Amino acid sequence: MKILSRLALIPAVLAGVGLSASPASAHQYYQQEFTVCYKNSDCNMGFTSGAVSWPALCDSLEPWPCAPTIDGRVVNRLGSSYSTTAVFEGFNEAGTKVFGDSRTVADGNKTFTTVSFPEGTERVKITVCQNWEDGTRTCGLPENYSGGV
Repeated sequence: MKILSRLALIPAVLAGVGLSASPASAHQYYQQEFTVCYKNSDCNMGFTSGAVSWPALCDSLEPWPCAPTIDGRVVNRLGSSYSTTAVFEGFNEAGTKVFGDSRTVADGNKTFTTVSFPEGTERVKITVCQNWEDGTRTCGLPENYSGGV
């Protein structure tokens, strides 16, 4: 009976979320758009933007795995003496880091395709950092995105 009640929730869960499905796949996803800046009040020095895509039933009905992806871009001020790095980290339900990756651009705009997180990722943290000429790095405040519908 518990399984039937969970199955009855599927249309309600899907109706409340903006979903997209690719023609080649029956899997549905919802997206969280993001813009994360080095200086949170001003994106002039560098930022990343894009979308975190989550499986539509991620974290709403067990045992469906969570395996989010990110597509987007990293932007650095033209003619600057520093580069901008977007850092992507994934965490499981217990809060343990399970993934880390980054994308860097030295001058201008860099589009990246599909940063893939492992199954079990429940939260994605995105941080933007500046890499200075003297080899040091400073980072802005991170933004967190979670897979719960």
